[in-house]
Amino acid sequence: MAASVDLADRDAFLERVRIQLQARYRELSIAPDVGRWGLRLSGSGVDVRLALTPLHQAVVREPARAAALIADFVRSVEAQLTPALPLQVSLARTLWCVRTTAYVAEHTRGCDLLVRPLAGQLVAFVAEQLPNSIMRGVPREAWEPPGEAEVAATADRNTARHFAAYEARIRAAARVPRDGWQFSGDPLFEGSMMVVPDVLAALTDRAGGEVLMATPDRGVVLVVPVDGPGAADFPRRAVRAWRDAMNPCSPQVVRSDGVSVTAVQSRTEEREAGLFRRLRG
Repeated sequence: MAASVDLADRDAFLERVRIQLQARYRELSIAPDVGRWGLRLSGSGVDVRLALTPLHQAVVREPARAAALIADFVRSVEAQLTPALPLQVSLARTLWCVRTTAYVAEHTRGCDLLVRPLAGQLVAFVAEQLPNSIMRGVPREAWEPPGEAEVAATADRNTARHFAAYEARIRAAARVPRDGWQFSGDPLFEGSMMVVPDVLAALTDRAGGEVLMATPDRGVVLVVPVDGPGAADFPRRAVRAWRDAMNPCSPQVVRSDGVSVTAVQSRTEEREAGLFRRLRG
């Protein structure tokens, strides 16, 4: 939370939380809950009321942790907005969702997702896009009957269609910005552009060579040409963006040749690898 916000000012606190919720759940209407101190979230199939008093009391007790407490609260709301199972999964709504191995592992049913390694700590799993800027991983009982190959191929096609406009925009770009590109059109699936071959090809063709990529926030992808002026600082830029992210994903930097992506070692990893080689030698 910004230092200029008075934590004791309940109206200012409510508005700050409302803004953060609106940034995450863009398809919902989020307004003060008339009749009590809290917020009401409404939209397609959703009518949820959130009491803010417990959160406010926690923040007042620990002002140094205000930002973390509010971020945790905003993320926790998703469980109240996701339709309860069982629901029939629609393959037409499936996409590859890019997150980290740690993100998948921390979910109790992470082992039941259909997962495809991407690079480094990044993986993609098949998820269903739901209303109100919500998604859910497709569980094993939903993807096993049609078969892994069919579900993966469907997610490939749907993800490529989802980002088709990106390819056209990239190829039509008048120039390559000095600091590369920043894409932020989808709060949940933006990192999924990394698994679309046509998008990777468009980026490397327009850049005139390989590119570095990162998705520090779930709704942000950074891209810079390997030979461009912004490449040297790109790993630090990715880490800074990850630390500042409202919905952090990963500081992992990957490199693409237009066909696939590979992990780029951080400086710490490079130093550790060099030390290991020297010890072995």
